[in-house]
Amino acid sequence: MKIKKIKQCKQSKPFEFIKNIDPENLAQIFQMEHPQTIALVLLHLEPKKASAILKKLWQELQADVIRRIACSDRVSPKVIKIVETELEKTINSLYNEEFKILGNVDNAVKIFNSINRSSAKQIMTELNKEDPYLAEEIKKRRKSVFRILTL
Repeated sequence: MKIKKIKQCKQSKPFEFIKNIDPENLAQIFQMEHPQTIALVLLHLEPKKASAILKKLWQELQADVIRRIACSDRVSPKVIKIVETELEKTINSLYNEEFKILGNVDNAVKIFNSINRSSAKQIMTELNKEDPYLAEEIKKRRKSVFRILTL
């Protein structure tokens, strides 16, 4: 029995490899994961880090993850290891790829400025509901583009 306990102490904590990854990056990765997987990972993190990640997820996903955390019971160490291994593979593959920056607010404004007024109004209405901060940023940048064009 003592040997088993000593062996367990030597092993690192599950999901230790994500400790130093930015919560924003983790949240983007987790958007593609099942809510139960996210809940399992968050349960193994410090509450401050877990909450920072949770805040960055979509609202519907946030509620689902919290529900699953609250209803969690026991999980097999084998299942934890499988999830940990697969998540580590995913993160390693993402961090080892070279990324081309495609989307950002400036690009969104450029495209937005090319659409008709009724479509723009519909998009802004929806965007205000889903992400008011982004909607405001787009409005600001559109105004600055129009000011530059009228100079």
